[in-house]
Amino acid sequence: MEKLKLCGTGERRFGKALLVWQEDGSLRVYLDYRGAYGLGERFDALNQKGRRVVCEVEEKFCFQGNKSYCPAPFFWTDSGFGLYAGTCETTVFDFREGEILAQLPEGCEVTLFSGTPEGLIQSAAGHVGTFLEKDAAQERGLHITARVNTSRGVRCRAVADKLPAYVQAEEPSLEDAYLYLISREAA
Repeated sequence: MEKLKLCGTGERRFGKALLVWQEDGSLRVYLDYRGAYGLGERFDALNQKGRRVVCEVEEKFCFQGNKSYCPAPFFWTDSGFGLYAGTCETTVFDFREGEILAQLPEGCEVTLFSGTPEGLIQSAAGHVGTFLEKDAAQERGLHITARVNTSRGVRCRAVADKLPAYVQAEEPSLEDAYLYLISREAA
């Protein structure tokens, strides 16, 4: 994992990928890959290769197509390259043959990954857990990722650098690993 601030123009290799960026926030990633996955909740396709994906919140009740009310500027390719854009602004990713074009805010910081989704999941092991909201004296240090009403009370799922004693450790999912990663980015 490596952070890179996209200022001015530049070029850099990261594993099998060559990254080239311009002052306007455009980023080209030259990379051989067959599939690109992620970018939040999507209803049009699992593999985003061959698609242009706009990451912005858009509420649409039916026939969402390429719209998402839960976008995330994070993707992973089957060739082991991953990218997270540290921004809440609109981002655009165009997954083409042999390259990925990204339009990011000027000066955006990106986090680059190499490896497998399983490796990212493993990095979140011991940092994901559940607890009943009534059992929590305070949620300090926890990043709540889900709340579900049950007959026993509100069950919370959270990520943290160190889980408090009242939190039952759980096996992380890829979503948990992503949320753990961005919670560390925000700290």
